[in-house]
Amino acid sequence: MRFRYLPILFLVGVSLWAQSRSTPQKVLSNSSRITEIRVSGSVRYQSSELVSAVGLKLGEDGTEAAMNAGAERLASSGMFTDVTFSYVSFPEGTRVEYKVHDVDTLFPARFDNFVWMPRAELVRALQQKRPLFVGEVPDAGEMSTRLAEDVKVILAEKNVAATVSVHPLAPQDGGKILGFIYKVEGVRTPIRSIEFPGADPEMAAALKPVAATRIGSDYTEAGLSTFARMDLLPEYLTRGFLRARFQSAEFTLTEAASNAVVVRLPVQEGLRYKQAGVEWSGNSAFTAKELANVLNGKDGSWANLVQLDEDLGRIRKVYGTKGYMEARLKALSAYDDSSRTVSFRIEVHEGSQYHMGTVRVEGSEAIEKKLRELWKLRAGDVFDSGYFQLFLPTLGQHVDLRGLRIGMNQSVNRESRTVDIVVRFTPQ
Repeated sequence: MRFRYLPILFLVGVSLWAQSRSTPQKVLSNSSRITEIRVSGSVRYQSSELVSAVGLKLGEDGTEAAMNAGAERLASSGMFTDVTFSYVSFPEGTRVEYKVHDVDTLFPARFDNFVWMPRAELVRALQQKRPLFVGEVPDAGEMSTRLAEDVKVILAEKNVAATVSVHPLAPQDGGKILGFIYKVEGVRTPIRSIEFPGADPEMAAALKPVAATRIGSDYTEAGLSTFARMDLLPEYLTRGFLRARFQSAEFTLTEAASNAVVVRLPVQEGLRYKQAGVEWSGNSAFTAKELANVLNGKDGSWANLVQLDEDLGRIRKVYGTKGYMEARLKALSAYDDSSRTVSFRIEVHEGSQYHMGTVRVEGSEAIEKKLRELWKLRAGDVFDSGYFQLFLPTLGQHVDLRGLRIGMNQSVNRESRTVDIVVRFTPQ
């Protein structure tokens, strides 16, 4: 944007300057001393904040270069899509006005492992250096990289020698930017302990051995968020606390020499629920009773979402034994807070039934010959996704499979509703 708008800014300034100097008598009487600075057009900022960001001072000489540099400071930040300025000189001084248009979208600035002051205090310190910083940054301009430089300066003020990197944060599968993440590199921030405000004694005891696996590792906000979701939350979900939620990690720097921190992961446990029944819908290949027999959870016991998810995974495999390769199951929860019970409705989407396609064997002609003699799942038969594992012991009775690495790939053809198999035998 700086290259798109700054030439315009310069021409606007020159044009107005030329008009103000068109009469020789006015050239001699007008003053370039700045007596007024205005910035208009922003909804996000107050005028006083923008005046500070321009960098001009009342009473100083309002040269063309100085005013253009002020416009460049606004434009290069990336916080605005348009920046223009004009000025008029009078005998008593020069009035300068900048007009801006806010960029539509900003993205959160996340300081992943900055433990030397709380986030709110860090943001205030950065705002003193960058008046336009509001806790969020644009995806264009220089604001994001300048903040990294400012963080490094703040670290140096605390006698911490480190570098600071900044990277866009986006989903692993691609997509739009979610924010910018700042990382302090070249220094360790070891976790000395993890506390769980809000946890009852029973759950605190259950969380303690899990938390012990993180002691000594470096503090990162993103890492602890993942740890809470993937390792700690299941401890609640297996014990009936189905609505438990971990809040963002908090930290306290306890050892300045080693940068060691105490971490707090506040938790809202919510009510504890017992299972009160399971209903099924959408199933035809298997009866509700057959499907229920796969479930481990029992009515009257503490509801266990982790176990339920594992059970549904097994049911999907059971569907595969009847050729339903794309079966999907979704558990819907109905809570009764008065009785502290939860019932589940399992929606089954069986999809199409697939049949056996072709079998290809790679790696051994002798094994291929015997495999084809023994293979009972013929082309056109209803496909059984578990057949190969059951077949291997039979094959092993006729050929020596020791010392071989055995691999099997299934290729699903949605148009023909068939499944082709490739079996590979390679030396270990």
